[in-house]
Amino acid sequence: MDHGIGEGTLRNGLYVKSKTSHYSARQLSLYLDRVGYTPKEHSDENLIADGLFPANLENLGRLIPLHLLAFPFENTAMHYTPEHAMELEPHNLYRRLMDERKGSYCFGHNSFFLYVLRGLGYRAYNIVGKVNIHNDLEPIEYPPQGHLLILVQPIPSSNITYLVDVGFGLGPTRPILLTDSDKSVISGTTSSERFRLQRRADPRTSLESHQCYGLDWVLETQHVNSRTPDPSTAPWMPRYSFSEAEFYENDIYNTSFCVCASLHGKIFQHNVFVVKLFLLDSERNLIFDADKIATELAANGDVSRCDFGRAILLGRNLTFTRGGESEIRMLETEDERIGILKDVFDIMIKDEEKEYIKGLPSALQHAELHYASRLSG
Repeated sequence: MDHGIGEGTLRNGLYVKSKTSHYSARQLSLYLDRVGYTPKEHSDENLIADGLFPANLENLGRLIPLHLLAFPFENTAMHYTPEHAMELEPHNLYRRLMDERKGSYCFGHNSFFLYVLRGLGYRAYNIVGKVNIHNDLEPIEYPPQGHLLILVQPIPSSNITYLVDVGFGLGPTRPILLTDSDKSVISGTTSSERFRLQRRADPRTSLESHQCYGLDWVLETQHVNSRTPDPSTAPWMPRYSFSEAEFYENDIYNTSFCVCASLHGKIFQHNVFVVKLFLLDSERNLIFDADKIATELAANGDVSRCDFGRAILLGRNLTFTRGGESEIRMLETEDERIGILKDVFDIMIKDEEKEYIKGLPSALQHAELHYASRLSG
């Protein structure tokens, strides 16, 4: 076992322990079938129960986009249920994603995915971050902690660590090495989108910025498009910061409640917010048909090398992005939005559930597109 402290490791070279999952081998087998993981023999319930799933970096890089293709980032439970809250209890969360074929937001997705990873044999834990509310280089402004992530050590007997985030909506589709060197740079949905990690001091810090204990990790995004066509000069935008400290289940429940109920969670309170990843066909169009998606995945062989687009619903704006291009459509009625939820995102809203959004700020006639600038790029 390598006990070194070096690039891509946690502070002081710490190792992550193996921990049990909330989900059974049967539940994990059904999950792998649901996301379309191959080879099929790795999805065998007995193989998983015996700890023989190949929990390595290559398969982690495949599981992330498969999860994002299967499950939407969404907050419809805040608007179309009587509780107006997001479900986080592990088995209720499993039922929502697997049985109801819906999704969640960061606290749900990255909790759920952690349980999946642990059950498949990965050493991983949750951390918390703060999302920059500005879509620009300056100023950087962080509200209270409000984003859940995962740190994973996917290489057996190694402390090399990767950031994983299946709950940001507009986040990375691959694991990111925990380093601020060029080795952290990865492509996003296409080559026009890139992510990297940097070390930065929070603008509010009272510590000397050159001291390592006063620095946070920061995820940055770069977009190459018609406005910034040169990747050597295209700006890197800070999206969120995080530390390496573990964030536990009771922390997650409390923070999620605050996001749902407090002013800094206004983007979720005031908007039906849904994002889903889609494969791109040879003409760079989003593929919505499930059978065609399965065919494309089989033809491409490795999903981690595919190009993707996104469908984004924020309030009444429906946006389709592919590479550096985007098109926006404005929705007019609640029935139209519910139709889009079904036809584009495969989220079913029952007739009786439509009543729960009435009178809320998110009701379409009152929809306000808070923080819409985050979608630019």
